[in-house]
Amino acid sequence: MASTSEKGHYKNVTALEKMILKATAMGALYNPSKAAIKLSALQALWTSAKADYAAVSTAATPFNNAVNDRILVFENYKTFATQIVAAFSSSSDANPQKVKDLKTINRKIQGTRTPKKELNPVEPDAIVPETISASQQSYDMRYDHFVKLVDILISETTYAPNEPELKLAAIQAYKANLLAANTAVATAHETVNNTRIKRDKTMYKDTTGLYDVQLLVKEYVKSALKATSIQYKQMVAISFYKPKKIYV
Repeated sequence: MASTSEKGHYKNVTALEKMILKATAMGALYNPSKAAIKLSALQALWTSAKADYAAVSTAATPFNNAVNDRILVFENYKTFATQIVAAFSSSSDANPQKVKDLKTINRKIQGTRTPKKELNPVEPDAIVPETISASQQSYDMRYDHFVKLVDILISETTYAPNEPELKLAAIQAYKANLLAANTAVATAHETVNNTRIKRDKTMYKDTTGLYDVQLLVKEYVKSALKATSIQYKQMVAISFYKPKKIYV
């Protein structure tokens, strides 16, 4: 379900379209001198706002796909770490302290909390959260723990299990997959963030944004046709939304 703010952004796009239709219907009576509120400028602004709004929704799908892919990559993370520790203990001549160090890291891996919001796959068109800080820190920490685990394996030349999935090359490949999954989520989120910035500049930037421009249109109609005119009453009845938090 879309958030109130997301619904508000779309409401502004449709509200501007209604405003343009009203101004067009006024014919020669709508003849402002200010370039920003001429019909051609309003139509150009509406086209940009519609495209910039859609871009945010479009960017949400790759982000949600990246989140879902990461859930799958990390799915066996804890189980695999425990399996590696067991292989290290039984397939190497590592000294007891090194085995102890590896088990300590594994305890941290087992204790890492999976973010509740990412326990289940998300819908492709779900609203992207404004921040992924808590979730991202958790996954980054999980990756960091695994890096430390791999570093110990690398330091022990006698580690040589027969099982292909437990060999160092396979474990390093898994580590690379963990990092790639984290990077994909962060990159996709940044793309969404950039589209939000562009959308909000179009809609809410002081003076030139859609929200401020629609106020000028209403003021112009009031000045040209008076506050008692039906045209002004209909124009001022078109409501717009300005969120408290904007990316400008």
